[in-house]
Amino acid sequence: MLLFYIVFKAKKIKFKKSFNFNFDRIIKIFKTGFSEFLTEISSGILILIYNLVILKRIGVIGVSIFGTISYISSFITMTMIGFSQGIQPIISYNLGKKHYKNLKDILKISITFLGILGIICFILITSSSEYIGRIFFKEKEMITKELKAQIIADFGRKPGDTGSPEVQIAILTERINELNQHLSTNKKDHHSRRGLLKMVGQRRGLLQYLKKNDLEGYRALIEKLGLRK
Repeated sequence: MLLFYIVFKAKKIKFKKSFNFNFDRIIKIFKTGFSEFLTEISSGILILIYNLVILKRIGVIGVSIFGTISYISSFITMTMIGFSQGIQPIISYNLGKKHYKNLKDILKISITFLGILGIICFILITSSSEYIGRIFFKEKEMITKELKAQIIADFGRKPGDTGSPEVQIAILTERINELNQHLSTNKKDHHSRRGLLKMVGQRRGLLQYLKKNDLEGYRALIEKLGLRK
């Protein structure tokens, strides 16, 4: 808006030759915005910690998935924040006029609208998660839902197990095998080769973790997957 005003409205901009810093005013500005500063920096630190943990436990693909989810959730959150900011002047006006009945009506409308919006977004994302994934990830980099379900059934510790080291190692092994086949006919695909090396390193880390905590399970897994000790 400031740029629009400067380009289309302001005839000319004048700068004073002398400018005195008012430190009291600057301190007041910092005090006013300090809470927002803490909110933003804590959010950034939290996202960094999430990324580091996901990178260590799941790998680059996990960070990519987390980033995709963050973008989608940001879109929904920004829509709701935009709505709340839009009704702020209306609330202020009615509060100043002491129209408390109107405020109650605004509150009901807001809760109803945001509730319906949240439910619609939840249904759309849940029902179309596979299609959303295809937008952000190449088909060759994704394991089909049927194959993943079969891997979970074969290697999971319990039905629906998706987080155990055995399942993660089996999924990584499947993707590594797929990429090896892809690279055998596309030797100049350096991006996929880098991804392959990262997945091999991630699988090695998970195997070491499993070997340290469950030696028998480790031996059974590498035998089942046909991996070398």
